[in-house]
Amino acid sequence: MTEGQPTRIISQNAPRELIGVLEKFLYQNKENQWSVGVLKLDRSRQSTVIVGTFPTAQVGQRLTVTGDFKTHPKFGEQFVVETYDRYRDWE
Repeated sequence: MTEGQPTRIISQNAPRELIGVLEKFLYQNKENQWSVGVLKLDRSRQSTVIVGTFPTAQVGQRLTVTGDFKTHPKFGEQFVVETYDRYRDWE
C-alpha cells in the first residue's frame, strides 16, 4: 500500500447493486406482493432471476436493485432484492 492512500475495505456482507430491465415476472403473490422476476443486466446483457418485494416495478422498466445472490435448493441461483428503484440517469 502506498503511503497516504486510504485503505479500502470491502465487506463480504455489503449489498450488491444490479442495473437492468425487468423482462418478465415468473410469479407474483398479490396478497404479500412477493415476486419472482427476470432482470436483463445492462453490463453483461445476461439475465438473472430476482426475488423479493417490488410491487411498483413494471415489465420493461429499467431498475436498480440492491441485495445479494443466494442459492435456493430447488430453483438455483437467485438475486434476493433488498431495495429497488426505477433507474434514473442524471437529469
